[in-house]
Amino acid sequence: MDKERPGIMIYFDVLPAVERLSKENAGILLQAMLRYGKYGTIPDFGDSEGLNIAWSFVKQAIDRDNERYAGRILRQTYGGYKREMQRRNEEPLPFEEWYQQIYLPSLEPGEEPPLPPPLPEVEPSGGGKRRGGGQRFVPPTVEEVRAYCVERRNGVDPEAFIDFYASKGWRVGNQSMKDWKACVRTWERRNGGQRGGGQNGGGVPFEYNPGDMTGSL
Repeated sequence: MDKERPGIMIYFDVLPAVERLSKENAGILLQAMLRYGKYGTIPDFGDSEGLNIAWSFVKQAIDRDNERYAGRILRQTYGGYKREMQRRNEEPLPFEEWYQQIYLPSLEPGEEPPLPPPLPEVEPSGGGKRRGGGQRFVPPTVEEVRAYCVERRNGVDPEAFIDFYASKGWRVGNQSMKDWKACVRTWERRNGGQRGGGQNGGGVPFEYNPGDMTGSL
């Protein structure tokens, strides 16, 4: 699902370090930048102090741009999913549920998922406010999860839910959790949408086969 980045940016702030290099080493650095940007290959400059110093600046810039690009592609992919669901007259999943159920399972084996910046579409949950009026996620208690599961009659084991996400640092994939209720609904769907109040494997996280839904993006 991820798109290959078309190139890398070269910023003026690396110019002082590059100007200290010979023309030969400048060419070596440029080749290393392109290989790292495209393939992720870490160069070995040996004991060349000039190349190693220049690389320390260049690598930071490439990593920063890669993260921004991956976040932008992820936003575009989620936007495409929402438009497709609207075309079908169906309610799209919130970003966090979509990311966990559809995007992550669609990645190729060994492919690293991007760490996206917060999206405007994501509704943060939990109490507490950050400086500037934003919300700060607060992990739920077992009692809160149990009450929500009883309300939905979904059979999810609240203690297993708490233990699972606490062991992951309350993260969904590579992203910090923002809506624990959305994750409860994910486990609920793993149980086949069971709404009878019985325990039906609710302690196992949801695994989703995107099927034809992602094929339309």
